[in-house]
Amino acid sequence: MKIIITTIIQIAMFSTLYSQSVYNKDASNKSIIFDKINIDFVKPTELNNIKDESKAAGAVIASIVPNLIDLGFKVTSDVLKKRAKKFSGEYVIEKSYLHADTGVIPEISFKRKIKLKGAVGLESALTVDFGVIYADNVGGFMFIIKSIVLNYSKAKVTGNSKRLDYIFEIKPTFYYNGKKTKVELYPIRINSVEFKRNVFEKNSYRSDIIFIPKDAFLTEFSVKIIEVNPKKVNADEILSVFDNYSEDSKTIIKNIIVATQSSQD
Repeated sequence: MKIIITTIIQIAMFSTLYSQSVYNKDASNKSIIFDKINIDFVKPTELNNIKDESKAAGAVIASIVPNLIDLGFKVTSDVLKKRAKKFSGEYVIEKSYLHADTGVIPEISFKRKIKLKGAVGLESALTVDFGVIYADNVGGFMFIIKSIVLNYSKAKVTGNSKRLDYIFEIKPTFYYNGKKTKVELYPIRINSVEFKRNVFEKNSYRSDIIFIPKDAFLTEFSVKIIEVNPKKVNADEILSVFDNYSEDSKTIIKNIIVATQSSQD
């Protein structure tokens, strides 16, 4: 009996694996065996570390209530559950940064690879390259989206709707004063992404400015990527719910509280 049950479970698992689909530039449906996602930390193409003297003096990473850290991730997932699921896709990953002690904020590359049914090797489905730019005048930095290479999507596309909208929810984690703090950033939205290499202007798509104290280090980077077919799922609606939920829960928190003399009195 135990063997029979185990066999049934194994069959169900393999059926699920083989039932996954992706879509290409021709709106063709392809079956895949599995997919895998990863984050690579990339050496900066230009100097982008915040020197000690440029870090905001007296800056303190804002405290975030632990049970509300993943606010955005949860909210957008709940919204998508109520929409046509096949016209949207989600990718979520977090990875630790092993060179945190260098003080350098790395460029980041998100990669999704797939194994098509009947194919020998893996193929690149989605690559998103994140860069870093610095606001030297205020001693902070921002993550930017440099490019998106889209070959296969999880969201369904059709003959008259072959472009996708993307929402990026970025959450860097910093170690400071013996504690880890995950910073909540407002989502970045990019419309009309085509099935090709999409390269963006340097300042076109960027995060909030992040200020970090002198002795703080980036320890983890997590990102949730949402892709939607705009003909079927409205990205504005997702962001609207994010806004409303954040305000109602009083979780629109500034990334950094700069201590001033008046606040210390």
